[in-house]
Amino acid sequence: MKKGYLFAALRMLDAEYFAEEYLARVVPLLKRSDARIVASSDRPEIVEGATDRERVVLIEFDSFKSARDFYHGTEYQAVIQFRFNSADAHVYIMEALD
Repeated sequence: MKKGYLFAALRMLDAEYFAEEYLARVVPLLKRSDARIVASSDRPEIVEGATDRERVVLIEFDSFKSARDFYHGTEYQAVIQFRFNSADAHVYIMEALD
């Protein structure tokens, strides 16, 4: 089965709130979902284009369906407002090529 990925590019509005309120809640959910943070950076090297997103994260799931189920699931939806309150994000869910 092909892996699934969630990629987020974030513009932080309140980094302290993001860490204390959102991350404190979402990291345990990711662990329970057997998800793995593959890469994360507060200073990614931008080699093309312009963006106001200063933080990126790539999360791996067992499948595309697992990634979708996580994002749309009731547990994550119960904490997503903490991210909305602290960061503006572009979020993508995609399937591995192989």
